[in-house]
Amino acid sequence: LCIDRKQQLWASTLRQGSLYGALYKFNTLSNRFEAFDINLSDLFTLNEDRNGTLWGGNLNQLVKIDKLIRKHHFYQIGYAVRAIYEDKNKNFWIGTEGGGLLLFDRHKSRITERYTTEEGLCNDVVLSIQDDLKGNLWISTYNGLAKFNISKRKFDNYYQGDGLQSNQFNYNAALTLRSGEMLFGGIKGFS
Repeated sequence: LCIDRKQQLWASTLRQGSLYGALYKFNTLSNRFEAFDINLSDLFTLNEDRNGTLWGGNLNQLVKIDKLIRKHHFYQIGYAVRAIYEDKNKNFWIGTEGGGLLLFDRHKSRITERYTTEEGLCNDVVLSIQDDLKGNLWISTYNGLAKFNISKRKFDNYYQGDGLQSNQFNYNAALTLRSGEMLFGGIKGFS
């Protein structure tokens, strides 16, 4: 699910058996979802950037969704895209399942940086991304929570032994509250 800047609610569904998934828009007048594009399915995450562009991620691609004429752009990532996040400095981050954290340049249409366990990330399955008021990304994974100092390109990792609900978090289960506190949902509650 994603609510864009115009308060339009979007929903993506997965293909199941012979049923086709699609990207849907909620029609407030009829109080129901209507298919926007039946050719866009299996989007595991949706997010709108500061320019009003809607992005989605599927099993191996980042998708720039054209909300007007449906001429979408597909970028090969090579891993399932599980999180899409634009930070306060307009950096565009992609969380993948198995490929770690990616920095994607929207103007050049390519990945410019990749961070995995080799660079200090606690796990290569990135499930959600948030940023704090100090310019750090907070990244939930299948094995801990990582704080990424963007300017220093350095990770600090936290685990169940540090007070987390468990080491395993869930897809798209993150929220920043008005207070600045962040919630990350996992298999034993939330941290």
